[in-house]
This record gives sequence, C-alpha cells and structure tokens, in this order.
Amino acid sequence: MIHDVAHFEAHGLPSVALISTGFRSQAEYQAGCLGLTGIPRVFVQHPISDQTDEQLYGKADAVFLEVVNCLLEDPAARLGDSNEILEEEASACST
Repeated sequence: MIHDVAHFEAHGLPSVALISTGFRSQAEYQAGCLGLTGIPRVFVQHPISDQTDEQLYGKADAVFLEVVNCLLEDPAARLGDSNEILEEEASACST
C-alpha cells in the first residue's frame, strides 16, 4: 500500500494510504524500510472485512475529512522527507 501511494505521488497524483488500524505497525515498518515515512496514511478502525455496509459507511465517514485534508495539503508538507525518493522514482520511470 505504501509503495502504491508513493508511485502515484511520484507521478503527481495526490494519494493517501487507507489502512486498517490492525495493520498500523506493519504500515509504519514498511514506510520506514522504503524510506517513505512522509507518505500520507489514514488509519481506519479495525476490523474491516466482516463489517456490514452500514458499519463501513460509518468508518468511512469517521476518516473522510482526514483523507480530504491529506489530499489538499501542499505536496512538500504532505510528503516531507519522502519527496526526494519520489522524485528519483518518477525520473527512473520516465526514462
């Protein structure tokens, strides 16, 4: 998920990783290993897969403004230290 968001951001598409709180530590670990700690992440209350439509709508409503705010944030602020890595990825993909 982190790498996917990095790919989209590297190509100028504002993105946010939506991750279940049950996978927070794995997401943080992956971001650190990839050098992408600035990638925007929004954590949705776990569990996800066994929820009713109504419960999922509630979880989506709970994080909606946080997602919108991440997407509207200035890319330099949103990505922080990850921006340099993303620029390298974008230039490697364009050659």
